[in-house]
Amino acid sequence: EHVNEDSQEKKSILSAERAWEILKHIKDEESFILGMDPKFARPDWMIITVLPVPPLSVRPAVIMYGSAKNQDDLTHKLADIIKS
Repeated sequence: EHVNEDSQEKKSILSAERAWEILKHIKDEESFILGMDPKFARPDWMIITVLPVPPLSVRPAVIMYGSAKNQDDLTHKLADIIKS
């Protein structure tokens, strides 16, 4: 927790799981007030909880100069997402 010296407010770090739990408990009426039609969009849907990953056969290694292989761009981007 962090304390702001000017206003004496306590601030704490909010994890992604806790933020998702808070957004998940927003009622449909409140979601509508926020400008979201609950049939098509809800605040808790804005946090990715499941990330589909295509199999290696869909994103094969790319052959570079000679016999060297390198992973394709999609594999590199998926790795970046998982690392962050």
